[in-house]
Order: sequence, then C-alpha cells, then structure tokens
Amino acid sequence: TNAGYSLSNTTGHSETTSHLLHNLVRDTYHYGESYSEGQTDVGEKEITATFATTSTNYNAPKAMTAKQTITAAEITNISVSQTVTLTYTGQPQTATVSTSATTVNSQTVSFTYCDTQNGTYTASVPAFTAAGNHTVYYKVTAPNHGEKSGSFTVTISKATVEAPTISSKVYTGETLTADV
Repeated sequence: TNAGYSLSNTTGHSETTSHLLHNLVRDTYHYGESYSEGQTDVGEKEITATFATTSTNYNAPKAMTAKQTITAAEITNISVSQTVTLTYTGQPQTATVSTSATTVNSQTVSFTYCDTQNGTYTASVPAFTAAGNHTVYYKVTAPNHGEKSGSFTVTISKATVEAPTISSKVYTGETLTADV
C-alpha cells in the first residue's frame, strides 16, 4: 500500500512509504500500514507512519515520523481589463472590469483594487472623474496560493462638446441677441 507520503530512510534518501517498507521487509509485502492524516493546506505538519506485519520472519519497522511541507501554489494566467467605454461626465465613474485567473483545483479567486500601489485595497474598482488614463492596482488571492499583484488602466474618454447653433435673424436695424 502506498501512503503517498515521502519519508527519509536511514541513509537520508527520500522514499515513498511502500518503497521504504519493501526495502525493510525485502521479499514480503505481508504488512499493515497506517499513518496519521497529512495536511492539505499550505504549511508544515509532522506525520507519523506506523507498521504491522503478518510475517513470521520479520519484525515490523518502528513508527516513522517526517515533516510534510506544502508550499503555496502559483496563481497563473491573470487577466484584468476594462470592459465598458467611459466618457467624461463631470461625475465619478467606476469601470466595469473583466477578471480571470487559473488556480490549482479551480480554487476561488478574489480580486481587490486600489488607486495607489501601497493604499488600502477593496473589492470595488476605484472611481475616477477626470478624462484620461488612470492606473488601478490589483491583488489576487486564492486559498493555498501565493498572492499576486499587478495593475491595469481605466480610460475615461474626453466628452465631445458640440458647437452651438445660432439661429438666423432678420435685420431690423436694432441690436439683436443670438439665440443659442
């Protein structure tokens, strides 16, 4: 039976539990094996494997202890972009964004945003009023994954001002005022 954990043998080489047992018990696989549950989250935990044998020729090896370390996975294929065109209105506007990222086992991804790199990040994209390009910083996290950060641009286009129209007037000899 392979417990799926890596333990060190007396020579310091790393082996799976069943391979280690095979080396200890040689030609027989008449043994029982139990182990404490390992961890599934990032961090370090001590695990213990205990053994029993039904062999009349061999004693079961002593319990073995090893440290199991799980390191954070990497979030990959991160994409954040503005999806709706904004035009200057004189009022604060918040861009609609599209986000995506790839995680191990499709872990849920969370994005947070800020208008300064070292500011306070929130779940909402910051609002901007002025026309132009605005940098938005983001952080992306997922359980058991390392945090990633980056930035994207929110663009607010200039508003188009239409030239006023002036209606025609008939000459009267008096001062006329234009109607705009």
